[in-house]
Amino acid sequence: MTRTSKVTPVEKRAIRVNYNVEKWASVPYNGLILSLDLSLRRTGYTIGGVESGIYYIGSEKFSNQKKDKGLDKAIRYHRFMHWLTEKICKYSPSIVVYEEPIHNHLGNAARAVSWGLVTRVQEYCAVREINYIGVHNSSIKALAYSGRADKSDMKIAASLYCDKYDPNLDDGGDQADSIILFKYAVEHIKVARSL
Repeated sequence: MTRTSKVTPVEKRAIRVNYNVEKWASVPYNGLILSLDLSLRRTGYTIGGVESGIYYIGSEKFSNQKKDKGLDKAIRYHRFMHWLTEKICKYSPSIVVYEEPIHNHLGNAARAVSWGLVTRVQEYCAVREINYIGVHNSSIKALAYSGRADKSDMKIAASLYCDKYDPNLDDGGDQADSIILFKYAVEHIKVARSL
């Protein structure tokens, strides 16, 4: 493996602190990344390659609709698993990267749903031997705008990084978060390979 760029001391420290170096470095050059912004209302996702960039951006809603009256609220997890299976079978990503839920900012319902989706991602990937990594929210915000990013800042950063992104179609900013998460993954994979 050849070194493509010089790694700064800050990057070396960040990679050493990150306990997932082996997972980041194991993504093949032609491997795909699936990044997920898991949330109560919508799940934003980005699919792309390390070298080839972003292929697809979107968001999906798994919560119960009015027509689902009488169905258990847990049906969202069934819908999510069906959707996740479909995406992984179609694209065969080498790694799944997701935003970890915030512990202290969410209400009880949002926290329960977010952790429910995260555990399903972890279970699905572990059973199928797909690498998965959770990224803390502050790491994503720091990449976008020095740790102080709100939804509009994230949308600006996402539109600068990806020309396929349309902020007008992204109501909750879930697609923007998944794009910034994808960018975070690509940068960590490149640094891990260069060590």
